[in-house]
Amino acid sequence: MRLLVKAMALVAATLMLAACSISSPTQLIADEAAVAPLPDAFTYYPYEAGPDGYVPSKAGSATFVRRGNDYVTTNLPDIKGELDVRFAPVSENVYLLAAKVGDSPAVVYGFARYGDGVLSIALTPDKQTTGALARERRRSMPKTRQALGGLTIAADTNAITIKTGTALRYLGEMYADGHLPLEPPAVALIAEDPSQPLPSRLVQSGEDWIRVP
Repeated sequence: MRLLVKAMALVAATLMLAACSISSPTQLIADEAAVAPLPDAFTYYPYEAGPDGYVPSKAGSATFVRRGNDYVTTNLPDIKGELDVRFAPVSENVYLLAAKVGDSPAVVYGFARYGDGVLSIALTPDKQTTGALARERRRSMPKTRQALGGLTIAADTNAITIKTGTALRYLGEMYADGHLPLEPPAVALIAEDPSQPLPSRLVQSGEDWIRVP
């Protein structure tokens, strides 16, 4: 699991501990539920928060190719094997993201938004996430409480372990509705032509992204 989170940290250009993630022992997004919202081949350029938007990160880029409805890269430093990323739709431009490394069955999940060639990924739960899930359990109907029964939260780290696809889907719907707070998302430019110069900044305006030359 630590290797997988390290791989996702490299791709997402965010510092993330293995103890602070959303994960499951095996894949909970079935092949037939996956979609391919990104280009068939692209370079992932991470950006980081700056004073006036997001600026290019010093973290290295990664190239991905589509394989079926998954995206695969093999050029991550210090990572042996492929990083395989899968998306499943939750609502318009919001996706569940599932990532695994090599032959390991363990999966790390995030919540992605994609538009204007920019991918943002929220990966990391915190105390606010735990509080939101506790409130949801208290005020929800029995069917919802049953769905949330398919996950456990580590009291010391806020890490979430998911046991059922129903629980994963419910988390995705909470995130899409703005009811699941997480650490700020990682942001990256998805470039089909790596020979083109990168924008100096990415500025978010509502649900749109502005590229500053």
